[in-house]
Amino acid sequence: MKHARACVLLAACYGFQRAAAAGDDHHDHAHDHGDHGSFEWAGIFETPESNYLWTAQKVDGSYVNPSMKIVALPATTLTQQGLSDLEAQAKKAMELTCTQVQAGGTITPANNTCYDLQFQATAWQSLFNVDANAVSGIAFFTAHVPTEFESTAHYLKDSIGTDIEPLGELPVTAEEETPPIDAAPFAAAFLVNLTNFIGVLLMCGPMRRMTEKPVFSAILFAFAAGALLACAFFLLLFESTHLIGVGWKTEVDIV
Repeated sequence: MKHARACVLLAACYGFQRAAAAGDDHHDHAHDHGDHGSFEWAGIFETPESNYLWTAQKVDGSYVNPSMKIVALPATTLTQQGLSDLEAQAKKAMELTCTQVQAGGTITPANNTCYDLQFQATAWQSLFNVDANAVSGIAFFTAHVPTEFESTAHYLKDSIGTDIEPLGELPVTAEEETPPIDAAPFAAAFLVNLTNFIGVLLMCGPMRRMTEKPVFSAILFAFAAGALLACAFFLLLFESTHLIGVGWKTEVDIV
């Protein structure tokens, strides 16, 4: 019985933590163009190979946006400062009439050029070729943060599927601060020990004599059974939801 109560209390604490984490994630994904005007994110990459793949995927069944403006500038100084030096040029390009690129099309780095990527609504992901033949580095400026379109794959990969990470980004990511102490584990430990102490009380004094009565024992066993079922529902069942596949009502094209 005491273990069943511990499971229920831990499940409640776990659910509270997950809800708080979900709130933080929602806050982190909020769009904020800040002082960067026409683009929300920028990254500079070394591109020694000739071809790369830009990926956008549906998240929770849909694209964050049906399209995305992107500027790809040739870059030679592959540093954070080099990316900042291209910011003004990228802003001007973002204001131009953008060339629409359908899924499967090609992004070619060029000055004074803007692309408008059109995601394929009937597919779970949209792929775009990046032609890097003539450049050693590329600075991408996008109207949305590309990680918002990530479900199972990184947004930029090389020809063999290796993730390509930026050498610099805008806005500049602040240094990670030391997180505050989380009180939830301490509270959970206290509650678990408290329920164990209840078991000690039932083993001595008047409480022990009460446990010898059939009616009282039946109530305890019923409560323990309910606690175990609650533990299975609130904790174990929730953890198994990642095994439940998301299906489609109609046939779709898979890229």
